[in-house]
Amino acid sequence: MTGPMYHSQLKNFSRQAIGLNGKLCLRASTGVVAITLILASIQMNFGHLLIYYLLDAAANPAVSTGAQVTAQGVAAALRLDPAGIILAIQMTWGELGLFALESLIVLLLTVPVTYGALEHLLSILRRRVPTLKSLFRWYGDLGLTLRAMALELVLALVHWGLRMLGMLPGLLLFVNGGGAGLSAYSGPVMILGAVAAYALSCQLDPARYFLANDPSLGVAGALRRGLGSLKGRRMDFFWFSFSFIGWEAISLFTYGMGDIYLLPYRGMATILYVGIVDPARDEGVAPRV
Repeated sequence: MTGPMYHSQLKNFSRQAIGLNGKLCLRASTGVVAITLILASIQMNFGHLLIYYLLDAAANPAVSTGAQVTAQGVAAALRLDPAGIILAIQMTWGELGLFALESLIVLLLTVPVTYGALEHLLSILRRRVPTLKSLFRWYGDLGLTLRAMALELVLALVHWGLRMLGMLPGLLLFVNGGGAGLSAYSGPVMILGAVAAYALSCQLDPARYFLANDPSLGVAGALRRGLGSLKGRRMDFFWFSFSFIGWEAISLFTYGMGDIYLLPYRGMATILYVGIVDPARDEGVAPRV
């Protein structure tokens, strides 16, 4: 099934499940948000971050767009002369190595509880009562954790790469289109590029639900199963995913706190969309445990 009416049915089912199983849903999402916020706070205050510097383009005429790798580290700059600024980043190899190590540690500590939360949502939809211990069971199995981390790394790289590619045409117009009067179109082009990147990258998102449901699939198996579940309705899934953009914005502006509701809401609706749990097929499926 496809279309706005079907999307509405799935969302209503998900909201009903949250209303009737609020404590279980809150336990799952709060665990994820709490650990994520604690680690983010530690990294911001004591760790290493990729920080961009804004330079005055007029005061730095010798700085050009490009990247430079030296024995000391990496430096990159992007001249935005129409705006009169330069975006610059500079990190030593030691800082870059520590940033990568800290990012992997954060991933190692957040991914297991995220997949434990997804298992919670699957149990709720199947009218099973998940235990608090099961929320953290992925921490106790290195094989499960490594599979989940590998999948999340693949998804992050694809999302990041497509996002950069989507923004590139607009950035080129902004930087080089001033003489031809094309820089005014850079904003709309960047927006279109971002939407196109999202439309492509969201196609891989169902893989994490399939891996949470059946870890034996592995990364490749979960990706195949996820893409297969969208056969013939890829554009419809884009619109379905895009319909949560308001909640994603709330989550962004509340430093992730909005995920307390968004994670179970979107998670259960997506599980139903891709058919991992199907009320018409699975006996006993109901929104109430």
